[in-house]
Amino acid sequence: MTTLKQLKKRLLQNPEVKTEYETLKLEEKLAARLVQIRLSAGLTQKQIALRIGAKQAAIARIESGRHAPGLATLEGYAAATGRRLVVDFRPVKGGSAKGKARRIARRKTAAAA
Repeated sequence: MTTLKQLKKRLLQNPEVKTEYETLKLEEKLAARLVQIRLSAGLTQKQIALRIGAKQAAIARIESGRHAPGLATLEGYAAATGRRLVVDFRPVKGGSAKGKARRIARRKTAAAA
C-alpha cells in the first residue's frame, strides 16, 4: 500500500507537478500571512474590507487562498493594517527558471479563461 507521503514524493518528481505545487504553496503562505497581519492589527475581515473598499466575502476568499489578490489589493491591505507592501525577487535554486516562469504564466492564463 502506498502512503500519502510516498505518493507525494513520487508525484513531485514530475517537474510540472512540482511547479504547480510550489505555486499553490506560495499562495497558501500569502493567505496565511494576510490573516496573521490582520489579526496582529486587531482587525476583522469586515474592517479590512471597509478600509480598502471591498466586500467582506472578498477578503474571506483572499485569506482562504481561493483567490490570488492583485497588487493594488495587497497595497490596500497593507495600508489598512498600518504596513507597506514590499515585493522582492530571489534567485531560483536549481532547475530552469525560464521554463518555470513559462509554466506559471500558462497556468495563470488558463485560470483566467
